[in-house]
Amino acid sequence: MIAPEPERLLTHRFRRVSSGSGSEEYVASVDSREVKGHAMARAGGLGGRSAVWLLAIVMGLVVTGCSRSSATIEIPARSTTAPPSSVSSTAVPSTTVPNSSATETSVSTSTTAPGNDGSEGGGDNAGFVSAVDRSEAALAAAAGGSYGKEEFGMTMEELTRRIEEVEQAIGACMAEAGFEYVPVDFSTVRKAMTSDKSAPGLTASQYLAQYGHGITTQPDKPIVRIGLGEQNRKIFDGLRPEDQVAYLHTLLGEDPNATFAFGLESENFSRTGGCTRTAIEQFYNPQELDAQYFNPADAYILADPRSQAALVEYQSCMADGGFPYAHPDDIDVDLQIRYDSITKGRDPAELTGPDAEALARLQAEELAVTAANQTCETTKLEPVLDRVQAELFGR
Repeated sequence: MIAPEPERLLTHRFRRVSSGSGSEEYVASVDSREVKGHAMARAGGLGGRSAVWLLAIVMGLVVTGCSRSSATIEIPARSTTAPPSSVSSTAVPSTTVPNSSATETSVSTSTTAPGNDGSEGGGDNAGFVSAVDRSEAALAAAAGGSYGKEEFGMTMEELTRRIEEVEQAIGACMAEAGFEYVPVDFSTVRKAMTSDKSAPGLTASQYLAQYGHGITTQPDKPIVRIGLGEQNRKIFDGLRPEDQVAYLHTLLGEDPNATFAFGLESENFSRTGGCTRTAIEQFYNPQELDAQYFNPADAYILADPRSQAALVEYQSCMADGGFPYAHPDDIDVDLQIRYDSITKGRDPAELTGPDAEALARLQAEELAVTAANQTCETTKLEPVLDRVQAELFGR
């Protein structure tokens, strides 16, 4: 991180105040505005003065600092100040943003995914919104709030507490419905989250080759089995077949894969149902429950001009392979929507005729787009995002 020259700090004032917890808190005063910093960002170690430096940049100020501590970062409310690099959220093919060399970079923000217009894959993409558009909305929503480095902008302490609260609420709801459910502990839920996009006995590269992202190709996901917890799996296995159906429907609603752990990992609770949804709604706000939610920390990284330029390179790379996606996150969203339009809630193993053929084509496309994305993301986008993340938020 490069600090500004000393002469540029003449109108900036830092003062250290007590945070009430024994840690240091810094306040920067510039033009009668104050920015507080006493924690680190989502991706790692900014704290104290460094947090203030980042926040001041967001407000259009210039301050400095290099210390590390704490676990959250506060984002000041913005009234007229634009994000570091804004992307149009209107339904137009592209928008122009400045890159690091002050030239123009055209970033696609199309809300139309491949297949929506009858192109390769076909299918109904109603409701699809690109991650590029969702990230801009997240920037506005983050103003005046604070977030940590874990899912949904939580700190590890907040995530641990939230998992425990939701699991207790799930247990209470299931008991009220006449079913036994043992609240799953934090470590088990966390283990389930890290098992996403994996399969027993397969390396990461082998998984990608066999399942792609596992959206249309892996109905039996480890994250579901692990997230249920060993005790609840035993309870479920001991039920009669008809009671097993009732148990899962009461717990998860219409989608048997929409577990709490899966929603946390994907930062998308829109598919949850049953007691899981009832419990989640008690502890997550409407923005976090929205299918268009985008993590504010990721949005700030993506808004950096260097990230925007890398995104253009990624988009060009994907388009060259026949997959005009605007952002890597769009792939899973698009595949899930099209998968749902084919299966319509049915077991994919039971599909026949045109539906079975459509699913087979979509599964083949998933493997192809996954291979293309692996190349484009790791060579064009990921290295830049990692560098921007390290500079803005610390590791």
